[in-house]
Amino acid sequence: MSDEQEKSGLLLINKPQGPTSHDIVDRVREITGVEKVGHTGTLDPQASGLLILLVSREATKQQNKFLNLRKEYEAIMKLGEETDTLEEIQEFKELYQQDEKAEKLINLGKKLEGVAR
Repeated sequence: MSDEQEKSGLLLINKPQGPTSHDIVDRVREITGVEKVGHTGTLDPQASGLLILLVSREATKQQNKFLNLRKEYEAIMKLGEETDTLEEIQEFKELYQQDEKAEKLINLGKKLEGVAR
């Protein structure tokens, strides 16, 4: 059995906020010594969650089997805060009082709950 065959398969990573999916792939390449490492879908740097990695040439051939799997997303909406880029990682530019517009947004958010197809 070759060294790459011994280091072949799936690696499930609980990606924290901060690093890119590519950063994680590079780190796994560095640790395992396997050059052919891929992922089954990108997570933004601001996102945390399951990052499925395929380690080895044989494993990466299975990528399409994972791309169409059911995915679930969870979001946290902060109302009354504004940043320059509208991303959480920025410093607050302005804070607003909750008003009737916020209530409408909360109700709209509740309508978005469920399964996306």
